[in-house]
Amino acid sequence: MGKREESWTNILTKSVISFLNWNGCVAWRRNQIPVPGRAFIGKKGEGDIIFIFPNGRAGWIEIKNQDELSDDQISFSQQVRGNGAFYLVVRKFEDILGLEIEVRKERERTLEAAETFRSSKEILDEVERIGGILGVKKELIEKAKAEDRKNKELSRRETKRLKGEI
Repeated sequence: MGKREESWTNILTKSVISFLNWNGCVAWRRNQIPVPGRAFIGKKGEGDIIFIFPNGRAGWIEIKNQDELSDDQISFSQQVRGNGAFYLVVRKFEDILGLEIEVRKERERTLEAAETFRSSKEILDEVERIGGILGVKKELIEKAKAEDRKNKELSRRETKRLKGEI
């Protein structure tokens, strides 16, 4: 007895999950197969794949063959998008290009956000100035500076990782 042939949608689903995980996302399949005698668990219309971009934004992907989205799927996609999360319907391998573009946009948004924060030196200077006014002890300011140096190094590593330098 030979091995059962894998369905086209199953291959596409695995490919999308692999693509997302390879690009630094955390992705998994959401199986919503009905089980006789057991109540449905989950949210009706939820996508087949759930994932999280490296910057923390959530996303759902619906894998579709030829059939149309159900009313529940349309409603879910509107709720997701309305709350700032990502939702995509993938019908063919070429649709993964739209996902690749979104992954790149999320990386750019993360890098831009990191560049818009006040510099650590500006913040620490302000803390030191305010600390002097309020009589905050020097050791607390030094402790804050040490913590800042540690966070700066972590941020530098994360930025390199997002840029693909690590």
